[in-house]
Amino acid sequence: MSAEREHWKELLPAKVLYIVSNIGASATINFLPVFFSTHFDKFQIGVLQTIPAICSILAPPLWGAISDVLQRQRLIHILCLVTGTTLMFLVQFISSSFLWTCSMVFIANFQGNPAQSLQDQAILSLVTRLNAEYGKQRLYGAVGYGIGAYVAGLIVANYGISWAFNMNLIFLFPTLLVLQQIPPSDSAHYSVQNSPSSDTLDSPSFVQGLHTLSKRKDVLGLLFLVLPIGVMWGTMSAFLTLNLYELSGGNAQIVGIAIFCETFSELPAFYFADTLIDKLGTVKVLLISILAHGARLTCYALMTNPWVAMPFELLHGCTFGLAWAACTKYIYAAAPNGTKGTMMGVLSAVQNGIGRAAGTMFGGYIYNTYGASVMWKITDLGVPVSLLGLYIFSCTLKQPEADQDTIKKVPTDKDHLLGV
Repeated sequence: MSAEREHWKELLPAKVLYIVSNIGASATINFLPVFFSTHFDKFQIGVLQTIPAICSILAPPLWGAISDVLQRQRLIHILCLVTGTTLMFLVQFISSSFLWTCSMVFIANFQGNPAQSLQDQAILSLVTRLNAEYGKQRLYGAVGYGIGAYVAGLIVANYGISWAFNMNLIFLFPTLLVLQQIPPSDSAHYSVQNSPSSDTLDSPSFVQGLHTLSKRKDVLGLLFLVLPIGVMWGTMSAFLTLNLYELSGGNAQIVGIAIFCETFSELPAFYFADTLIDKLGTVKVLLISILAHGARLTCYALMTNPWVAMPFELLHGCTFGLAWAACTKYIYAAAPNGTKGTMMGVLSAVQNGIGRAAGTMFGGYIYNTYGASVMWKITDLGVPVSLLGLYIFSCTLKQPEADQDTIKKVPTDKDHLLGV
């Protein structure tokens, strides 16, 4: 019997958590730019759109480190959820001042952005303990995101933009309720430590763990690889819908279809992610993701008819879903006990922070100055850079693991079935 069937009761809260948390998040993610457009000019909107990426650089590693040092992952998770959601709700009341709006958006994202990596950490702890698959839980995030976008669109159309903020706040409560049904990653960590089969798994201190990680060439290689992938993803997420909208002559329908295709494509990608990683290995799965990036970006650079892009939107599951699952699982497995929250935050900072910020800022400048086609062609250069990073990462995996006495259980070539 598979772990999904055997432990379906324990795994059900994980699936529900991804659904309810993403319903609320989807409402603000999709309609916050619309709210900004009624109060600020394009330059000011660009500044406001860059703030979340900056917060993703700073906040997830910081709050992850605090949760590791205090060994209170659940407390920090709840704190980030409550404060981030509440502060985002208040943004709608200070829109008369651009400076105050920037300040509130910064604080709200600084508090709220770490919630995603902390949630992934909790779910990864659960599925590791139950020998289940992370991707089969994470795919429900796409379900929630799609439901949230559709429902929020209906509600906002009938009752106004303020309901995007209301939905985000309302779904905070079921998120907190369901979260309590999932064991804290700290408790799972202690149960593993205290089990008879884990007598030799001595947990290093936070400082020792970070020192060991700093010498792990594979981890550093993966973070280097994630950066250009983050730049490509950031550019696509920021400007693709705008490009499609402009090419179609202002047809909003094509934007909705594109978002639907992207969301739908995440379902099989996350569902089969663990199986693909086990059979093909991390390197080959990331190779598939990089090649999918190349196919999408090349299509965007050459297209004159926006409908041509629709089949390529189904590759979003490969570009986002497979890469996210592969990188998240690898970093979680590589991080010593006591540093997992920090490393999950660092991964988020590199991909969602530095990479996305660079893609948004430079992509916006090139789009405005030279046009969308040139922007996509330049972004497409991230593919050979990513392939170089993937080669470097694969080479580091062949190096002998360091500090085996400090970390007894680390992902080796055999563990990840790389087969390169």
